[in-house]
Amino acid sequence: MDTGEIKHVITVSESAVWAIAFAPDGQELATAGSDRAVYLWNTRSWSLSRVFRGHQKQVYCLAFSPDGRMLLSGDDQGTLKQWDTIFPGPQSNQWELVGHTGMINHVAYSTDGTIMVTAAGHWENIDDTTARAWDADSGALIKVLEGHTAAVRHVAFHPTEPVYTTASLDGTIRVWDQHTHKTLRVLGPFDSGVNVVAFSAMTPETLAAGLVDGRILFVNWRDGGVVKQWPEHEDEVLNLAYSPDGRWLVSGSVDETAHVIEAKTGALIKSITAHRSRVPAAAFSPDGMWLATGGHDWKVDLWDTSTWELVHTLEGHTQGIFSLQFSGDGRRLLSSGSDGITVLWDTETWRDVFRINGWVSAMRPGNRDILTGSRNAKAYVWPAFPWAPRTYDGHSNTPLSLRVEQYKQKFWQSRHP
Repeated sequence: MDTGEIKHVITVSESAVWAIAFAPDGQELATAGSDRAVYLWNTRSWSLSRVFRGHQKQVYCLAFSPDGRMLLSGDDQGTLKQWDTIFPGPQSNQWELVGHTGMINHVAYSTDGTIMVTAAGHWENIDDTTARAWDADSGALIKVLEGHTAAVRHVAFHPTEPVYTTASLDGTIRVWDQHTHKTLRVLGPFDSGVNVVAFSAMTPETLAAGLVDGRILFVNWRDGGVVKQWPEHEDEVLNLAYSPDGRWLVSGSVDETAHVIEAKTGALIKSITAHRSRVPAAAFSPDGMWLATGGHDWKVDLWDTSTWELVHTLEGHTQGIFSLQFSGDGRRLLSSGSDGITVLWDTETWRDVFRINGWVSAMRPGNRDILTGSRNAKAYVWPAFPWAPRTYDGHSNTPLSLRVEQYKQKFWQSRHP
């Protein structure tokens, strides 16, 4: 792994690869795409272990359960299937999770891996306003979670309490009992749709909610009281991320700013105004020393969390940043942009040490490899480090990242003409 060359080229089929996911232990890799099949690979030998078939439409998302035994796949028709990766049968105890009538917006496993919750609905057409709870062992539908009147955008499980939430564009957040799946309470309405919700173990009584109108609310999920409504973005909140210790919460917005908030008090610590376009990406390093923000101004800014001063600006993309990810040891930072380029940065020197002409999907646990997918029917495995500064080109067709970014821009333009 000292040359930075491609380690493996996985030829899936004569089709596009839309989704890639590593198992939690890094020993298996799942890929899926336009041929409607799901492929399972052994990462030690890079041999094909299993092929799961059953989807009638292209597969766009994959997720492993926390224990790695179950694999969830979703297609663009709203159909979900769960596969047992241990059982040796050809279909591997396949379960089809049938019921949603609209696009799947979010999927989440409970912290113990026994329950799956799916959220659905289109933001323009009221085709499905439900979430659904499923048994992760049998794939059986536990309950249709009804009550929302618009698309359900997000699902979040509490890190320590047996509850979970669903957030909707109807302006409400519903709190559900994880055992009975009954509504414990309805938070809101908040006079605006809710895009994202986040919990932190440091403030277990409170959840953070990012709203379409730009507000960030800290809500006591037990009694529904709004603890804080501060600070306020001038436009839609796109993401929320807690620091590893739960001390801070960062939000990115269409209004070209990112706000750092003290989670316990809701006090504004830093308003980041360095970007000149919307800020859809933000990530804390594993040790909490750095905050990275990425904007549509093509820049990645690095902030020292002890002073909240801007210490580095990473330039190398030619279009907007939409994804940031630190490696588990904090030594590398991955940035992906709508230019179809993924850049790996060394966090000691902040130098650009690696470039991939393709869409990055996942970094393997243990920081050993990076996966990219493309429309040319191949998935590429790249060594994580060490490597010399170079640009690598494995993908010959338009990267999926560009299609996703164009789809996002169309959505934002329709909401903000």
